[in-house]
Amino acid sequence: MLASKVPAQVVVSPSNLAAVIDWARQATPERYGAEASSLPAPATHARPGLETAFVAPVSELELRLATLWQECLGIDRIGLHDDFFELGGNSVLAIQIMVNARKAGLNFNVQQLFQYSTLAELAAFMESADAGGAEAQSRGALPLLPAQRRFFEADAQDQQPAAWSMLLEIDSGVDPASLQSHLAQLLASHDALRLHFPTELEPRTPAIAATPAVGALEAVDLRETAPADRAAAIAAAAERARAELRIGQAPLAKFVLFRADEGEASTLLLAAHPAAADPGSARILIEALRMAIDPVAPGVRDASAQAPRYRMAASSVLEFARSPVALKEFGYWEAMRGREIAAWPAARGNGGVESARRVQHSVSLGREETRVLLAEAPRAYRARTEEFVLAALVKVLSERAGDCPLWIDCHARLDALAGESLREVVGPFATVAPVAFQKPAGDDPGMLLTAIKEQWRAAPRGGASYDLLCALRDEADRPGGAQSLPDPSIGFAYLGEFDHPPTAASAVRVHPSVPPAGLERPERAGYAISVRSFVYSQCLHLHWSVDPARVDRDTARVLASAHGSEVQALARHCAAAESEVVTPSDFPLAYLDSKKLQKILKLLEKAER
Repeated sequence: MLASKVPAQVVVSPSNLAAVIDWARQATPERYGAEASSLPAPATHARPGLETAFVAPVSELELRLATLWQECLGIDRIGLHDDFFELGGNSVLAIQIMVNARKAGLNFNVQQLFQYSTLAELAAFMESADAGGAEAQSRGALPLLPAQRRFFEADAQDQQPAAWSMLLEIDSGVDPASLQSHLAQLLASHDALRLHFPTELEPRTPAIAATPAVGALEAVDLRETAPADRAAAIAAAAERARAELRIGQAPLAKFVLFRADEGEASTLLLAAHPAAADPGSARILIEALRMAIDPVAPGVRDASAQAPRYRMAASSVLEFARSPVALKEFGYWEAMRGREIAAWPAARGNGGVESARRVQHSVSLGREETRVLLAEAPRAYRARTEEFVLAALVKVLSERAGDCPLWIDCHARLDALAGESLREVVGPFATVAPVAFQKPAGDDPGMLLTAIKEQWRAAPRGGASYDLLCALRDEADRPGGAQSLPDPSIGFAYLGEFDHPPTAASAVRVHPSVPPAGLERPERAGYAISVRSFVYSQCLHLHWSVDPARVDRDTARVLASAHGSEVQALARHCAAAESEVVTPSDFPLAYLDSKKLQKILKLLEKAER
């Protein structure tokens, strides 16, 4: 209807678009830091005629919320009882308001803005939530997240040692006293690093320590150690530090500084227990340290003080799990019930194998090969790095598994739910979900990539909703059928890029030479094959952990090597691609299937001739 009334290339804006564009051009990044106070405010328009009478906001919280709404909606006066949607609000503006609110230290999610759509309702909800949160904080009780539930339900032999770690390089100009101060602030800002499980609370109930742990930084002097022996000394100390992080022995996070010779960069070990923080939290912590230590613009150093609160994030996760949206998404897995599962590798028996006895194989791509993969994969197929690594894994394993679907536990991180971003929240937000993958017939790499990409993206939110719903199995609202799904004997995780963007000017860097011992540690030892992948020091690392009782050592070595070769082959294929290949999941809001998309692409091709 709109197309019949207005010409093409028309932009609909609730405010004076020309004035907003002019203001945006003036507010360049170079000027904004130094001249923000002198820049004119974005243009606004008068409050529209509403049936609701105007009532001015009164409290400090109401006034701050009103300012956020005015900036996003472009309205100069917003009343206490004005409805967000009657003022022209929509889901996109709601996300923008939420992001700006987080920067201002206010915490609410998009679902809550939809539910409490007036300033009065939202302010009352936030005040009530803060009061309830303060009470809960005083008691110490916190909800248990799926990753924490999985840890406690695993066999005792799979739990210890369970911590992960990574190594950073710290410039010689950063003195230990200054680093100690920064790490204490990091502990104070990120509540998850102070999680513990006190005996006075209900068993397996986490709490947050009221104050940062004393002595956040342990120092180890390597100046008397021969340079050739330092790598071994660091590796041994890292293993000891991980072993010390145990439930019931707070704290669950640890920092160890290995002092080097005068003028040389030192090594910083960052270690955490998975019940307090998942390996995906490492990226957040590295960025927080960089902001604290690097010489940056004034004001940025205080960014960690406004780090999102773990307690509110954990509550929001479980609130989403009980929502109708999450229950609807679980239908994907209910439809998978009864599907045949590949017989190889064999399912776990009653005994299993201890983590220390598992066979480990590591394969790494070179920096140039990794660069090609990271740059060419998105260009050629609009695919993420993990989708290419998984596609190569499915091809290698399917040659052993036969024609049946290959069920793989896909590990990820709970980064976004119903519009709320958890990307900057440190905590145990790791998720896992069984996904069925079917390798297409033939050896066409393009068909393999697109098939695996579509099969994985068909799982809602990468599987996060499955994990959350299964976490409610002890509650009355638990959905049925979860336990009838296959229990995969293969686990896969992509942990991300830990040194992106690389910068020589930073005083905090991923350690370039010492192997990243600790990040490859599997979540649990129950898989016949567990593959963890990540980009570290600008190289893609593939770490295989195999149960020798179900996959013999020679087969494990051959498979791990073949996996690396297949990733390289896919990278070369993408680099040689002359045109972009798109699939229906690249346009999620269009609700296209393959036939409709192909029809559109043919029409576009015909139009270009």
